Amino acid sequence: MPDTVHPITDGTPEKAGNTAPDAVYPIKPDQHTYCDEALYEALYRRSVEDPEGFWAEQAGRLEWMRFPQTIKSTDFGGDVDIRWFEDGVLNA
Repeated sequence: MPDTVHPITDGTPEKAGNTAPDAVYPIKPDQHTYCDEALYEALYRRSVEDPEGFWAEQAGRLEWMRFPQTIKSTDFGGDVDIRWFEDGVLNA
């Protein structure tokens, strides 16, 4: 596991979940990141253009007891229902 501090929480629990939607938290120069700005933009673009393909690929990074066959299931009629990896089983 990488030795990093999450850029949004800065490692302090009291900040977790208390962020404004448009807040920007710069990464310190000595802080490790998982990707640079160009990679982030490419990943974000793919997640918007092909959410099922993107999230299926991300699911492949986890160890599943049973890998999901249904990546995304959404229903916006009546009561909104959004499910991710609903038929997958994690060991958690």
